[in-house]
Amino acid sequence: MTVVTQQSSSAAPLTDAGLYRLVWKWHFLAALFVLPFMAMLSLTGGLYLYKDQINNWLYSDRLYISPPRHCISNSSSNRQLERRNWNLTLTRRPRF
Repeated sequence: MTVVTQQSSSAAPLTDAGLYRLVWKWHFLAALFVLPFMAMLSLTGGLYLYKDQINNWLYSDRLYISPPRHCISNSSSNRQLERRNWNLTLTRRPRF
């Protein structure tokens, strides 16, 4: 009868091939962990890169308006505001 003993795998020395596989395993797992973050960064970065074009396309009706046919002066506008709101008094702010 023969007795077979197994050595513990943690006590076995790590060979070059084993070290290579271990490094690639951790590299693969790290890539899986970082991949969603990098995908989100690239997506939002691409959107930010074309932000002006997207805003012009989405909000062109709000960004560009046609001027009114006639304009009123500031003093006329202030008088109308004071007439409509009896407790409102408009004053000029001094310029420094």
